[in-house]
Amino acid sequence: SGTSLLLSSIFYLSDCHSVDELIHTWRNWAPKKLHAFETSVENCTGLSLGREERSMARREYERETRGMTEEEELEYVRRKVEGEIDWDADE
Repeated sequence: SGTSLLLSSIFYLSDCHSVDELIHTWRNWAPKKLHAFETSVENCTGLSLGREERSMARREYERETRGMTEEEELEYVRRKVEGEIDWDADE
């Protein structure tokens, strides 16, 4: 099928020999490419794509959740986004 062909092409092009290796490779590759893309767009257009805001939010999240259990961390996230998303809003 098309999905099998696509996945096998990705394995071949990335020179990975297992799914774990592929995931590890892409977890390193994707953020680097995103950073390079954002930098080039920001340099060419002067528009901010939110890289600094995401970085500050990630640092805040890591600082706030340091030492929490998984349940405490989930509760923190629930409190943090409560009210920001109206799931029942009609569009």
